[in-house]
Amino acid sequence: GGMITSMGLSPSGVRLALEARGEIFSVPVKQGDTRNLTNSTASRERFCQWSPDGKTIAYTSDATGQYEVYSKPQAGGEATQLTKNSPFAIEQFDFLPDGKSIGIVTVDNKYLLLDLATKQVKTAIESRYGISSIDVSPDSKWIAFTEQGTNRFASLYLYEIATGKRTKVTEGMFNDSTVSFDLNGKYLYLVSERTFGPSYGTYEFSLKVENAQKVYVI
Repeated sequence: GGMITSMGLSPSGVRLALEARGEIFSVPVKQGDTRNLTNSTASRERFCQWSPDGKTIAYTSDATGQYEVYSKPQAGGEATQLTKNSPFAIEQFDFLPDGKSIGIVTVDNKYLLLDLATKQVKTAIESRYGISSIDVSPDSKWIAFTEQGTNRFASLYLYEIATGKRTKVTEGMFNDSTVSFDLNGKYLYLVSERTFGPSYGTYEFSLKVENAQKVYVI
């Protein structure tokens, strides 16, 4: 338990995928067997994620000498290598809701889309200052993300996957973060620092702003 470094809950909520000691395990939430899915002493596996249909678990492994994305049946079986000779370092990734692609966030501030049918990788978003939060719509057609501007405040953007069109949603004069689609894809929720109530300090005669964050819906 003290060695768990990441985890993912299955869509059914019955099992957990865990990363511990460089291995990927599937463990029961209540009852069932514990499975070491990778069982590889010569490589390190990281970042376990369940497919939306609950049949496979994706993860990264450095078995080839650099980290690549793999998938494996959650009940056990042969692993499938999904990327090869990757020119990027993975910070995190997850399946898109339709299960046809995987979105990859890299350490150099890019968001890549991995097509699971063709195993082709394309760059969807490239950020200069960093992507602070990201979410994909339930129909897998839109990506909502917050990106820092030159003023170091993050704004909310929408990216349409089919066309590659990028649209700025918020004005960029406040710091926005933690974007999330609602389950029907009609609304966006986000945390924004746009509430101002300056007050004097208890021991100093100077104005300060506290509790600027609130949850908003668009």
